[in-house]
Amino acid sequence: MVDKVMTLPRDKLGPAFGRLEADTMLQVERCLALFLGIAR
Repeated sequence: MVDKVMTLPRDKLGPAFGRLEADTMLQVERCLALFLGIAR
């Protein structure tokens, strides 16, 4: 279970290894907004 969100510097990330469909990314963004308490 995720209980906190944190940022990472870009130099700590590796290369991309896949893609998400637009509708899946929208679901991720909505869940993140809800988690952060900024959802409408």
